[in-house]
Amino acid sequence: MRLSVSEKDTYEARPSEQMIVADAIVDGDWVWPSIWNHHFDKLNNLEVPVLTDGKKDCVIWKGTKLGMMRWNMDWRKVIDEIADGGCNNTINSVLHRIVIATTVYFIWNERNSRLFNQSQRTSKCVLDGILENIKMHLLGLKVRRSAAVDQVNKVWDIQMKVV
Repeated sequence: MRLSVSEKDTYEARPSEQMIVADAIVDGDWVWPSIWNHHFDKLNNLEVPVLTDGKKDCVIWKGTKLGMMRWNMDWRKVIDEIADGGCNNTINSVLHRIVIATTVYFIWNERNSRLFNQSQRTSKCVLDGILENIKMHLLGLKVRRSAAVDQVNKVWDIQMKVV
């Protein structure tokens, strides 16, 4: 038995691009394409999340240097939020851009490693790499002292260069 669902398997199942997690759950049970139940027995062992009607899917990052941030699950809305976020030189704006760029790079890199090198890191290892890379970017910045800069220094346990 295989452990993961390939792009070909997903294509053959023909899920909608607008499909969300709630569409794969009926009466508290997963509803997978029938061929997947046979090929991927581990899917049946996945815990079914408890969803609240009328509440949109979202991911909340807790317990990281990023604090508690909400991320939208609709890719188009994520792009809109990034585009509307402004592009000024405040430390929070710069940090936001560094977080997005670093995260996208690490996910892209992990995807390529899995596809072309058949190597795979754990999600914790990828997250640790993202956080360490963000920290290195911040350490390379030259900033003016402000309350926001002091807060970022404290949260990330670093000392940025003050000019």
